[in-house]
Amino acid sequence: MCGIIAGISLEPILKTTLTQLERLEYRGYDSAGFAVIHNNQISAIKTVGETKKLAFPKALSDATIAIAHTRWATHGIPSETNAHPHILDNKYAIIHNGIIENHADLKNKYQIDTLSETDSEIIVHLYKHFLAVTDSQEAAWESTILELEGSW
Repeated sequence: MCGIIAGISLEPILKTTLTQLERLEYRGYDSAGFAVIHNNQISAIKTVGETKKLAFPKALSDATIAIAHTRWATHGIPSETNAHPHILDNKYAIIHNGIIENHADLKNKYQIDTLSETDSEIIVHLYKHFLAVTDSQEAAWESTILELEGSW
């Protein structure tokens, strides 16, 4: 079962976030990942298997914003590519629990090429698309959510 943990702090947060993510391990998962904001860019750290395999570059050790995910594969095999977070242009990231039932239709409709086999990655691509069209974060999220069918 998937799990999400996130935090914002004035102090480095990776160790705390990892500890919290490890508390979700009992639920079962096949991959795990982190997104952190560091120097105004989003970086991802992902692994297949246990969270203890997550290797954090020293350069990210002072990050104060993080979100992490344990994933149980429903779309695509357990792999680093399919693990969350899905990041686009080092600016947009998504971690998602649930199923986007119409992800294949949306990929076709908007001619989106995804890197992963997951249904979740379509969310970040749609957000980027609508942000370019509307130039408003709120409107981009509203448009994205209106396109999605499923659970989240």
